[in-house]
Amino acid sequence: MSRKTDGIDPELRTASMVLSEVMDLLLGTELDPEQRELAETGKAAAEDLAHRLDRILDSSPPPAPARDPAGAASRHPQPLKVLLAEDNPLNRKLVVSILHNRGHGVVVAQDGREAVEAARKESFDLILMDIQMPVMDGFEATRRIRAMEGETGAPRTPVVAVTAHVLEEEKDRCFYMDMDGFVGKPIRREEFLDTVEGIVGVKPLDETPEAVEAEKTVLDRPAFMSIVGGNMELVKELIDLYWESLPNQMTRLREALDAGDAKECRYWAHALKGMSLNLSARQTADIAAEMEQLGKSGDISPAEEVWQRLTAAVDRLREATDGILAELEDAH
Repeated sequence: MSRKTDGIDPELRTASMVLSEVMDLLLGTELDPEQRELAETGKAAAEDLAHRLDRILDSSPPPAPARDPAGAASRHPQPLKVLLAEDNPLNRKLVVSILHNRGHGVVVAQDGREAVEAARKESFDLILMDIQMPVMDGFEATRRIRAMEGETGAPRTPVVAVTAHVLEEEKDRCFYMDMDGFVGKPIRREEFLDTVEGIVGVKPLDETPEAVEAEKTVLDRPAFMSIVGGNMELVKELIDLYWESLPNQMTRLREALDAGDAKECRYWAHALKGMSLNLSARQTADIAAEMEQLGKSGDISPAEEVWQRLTAAVDRLREATDGILAELEDAH
C-alpha cells in the first residue's frame, strides 16, 4: 500500500522520474528545434517535481509500526536518528524504506552542503554519506562536519560512506577521511543493516522467544529466486499476488478460530502454508503448519498463542517483501 504525505502519493515521484527518463530518450533522437525545446522543458519540469516530492516524502517521519500482538518492541533494535546524504532519488527511497521499516528515523540531505547544514542544526546517531554528490562530495562534507565538531566540542557522530567503489584503496581513503565504515552499492538489506547498526552498537532490546524466532528465515531469497528462475517481473507479481490474497486467508482463519471450527482452521491454515511456501516464506509457512496440525487434531484450544506468532511473522514478512520491491525499483 502506498504511503501518502499531505495528500501526495509516492507514485507521483516515480512517475516524474520516469517522465524525465522518457525526455532523455527523446533528446537522444533527431528532433527539430521546437521539439527539442519542448523536450528539454519537460525534462527540467519533471526533475524539479521529483526533487520537490522527494523533500516532502523522504523528510516525513517513519510510518507507524504495524500492529504486532507478540510485542514488536522486543524484536526491533533501539531506534536511531539517521542523517542520509544521497543525491539519487531511487537510492534515497530504498535506504529510507529500509531504515523506516526497521523503526529508525531519517532526515534527508540531497548533497554534501545540505548534510553539513543539517549536522550543524541538530544531532544524529549516525550519518550515511554518499561519496559522489553534486555541490559538495561526501569526503568534503565529512571533513567539514569533523571540523565543526572540533570547534563546538560536539560529540563525534559516526559517518558511514555509501559508495559503489569497494576497492581496498577506496576503503582506506574512507578511514583516512575519518569515516567509520562503508556500505557498497547496490544496497543489500541485511549487510546494510549489519553495518549501520553494528557501528553504533545497536542490539535488540531483549531476547524473548519472539525475538529469537524473528532471527529465523523470514524469506529465503535464494530459494525464492530459484522458484522464479531469476525472473524479476515474476518476483513482483508473486509478491503482489501474495499480499492481495493474504487478507482473506487471515480473515477466514481468524473466523474459524473464533467459531471453534477445527476443520475450517485446518483448511485455511493449509492454504496459507502452501501460499507462503510458494513465496519461500519459511517462517510464516512453519507457523501455519503448526496451526494446520492443531486443526487436524480437533483441539484448537492452544491456537491463540500460535495465532499471535503467526501475525507477528506476517508483519516481518511484509518488511522483507517491501525491501525486495524497493530493491527492484532501484534496479530499474
